[in-house]
Amino acid sequence: MEKGTLGNAIRAARIKMNLTQEQVAELVDISPVHYMHLESEHRMPSVKVLFKLCDILNLSLDSLIFLSASNSPLIQEVNNCAHKCTDKQLQIILAAMQVMITQNVTDSET
Repeated sequence: MEKGTLGNAIRAARIKMNLTQEQVAELVDISPVHYMHLESEHRMPSVKVLFKLCDILNLSLDSLIFLSASNSPLIQEVNNCAHKCTDKQLQIILAAMQVMITQNVTDSET
């Protein structure tokens, strides 16, 4: 994982939820200074804190661990939403994506 990737993902999720660093720190039960260090990656979270952050900020753990610089925020958001879907919903979404890809649906056609 590249430096800054985890901290940026946590920061983006916090901002998306309109939470302050202090609010997240309180929810995770850590000090605001410790939380600031997590976002800036001066410190790495413990497994317990990482699980709490994922739960509170509505992040999937695998999306954080397997984040890459090539993933757009939109792909990450789709991935986060997919983790909340049932298997049936995922089958429908996958089928729709496959149809769009095989039919070469472009942005201008949507």
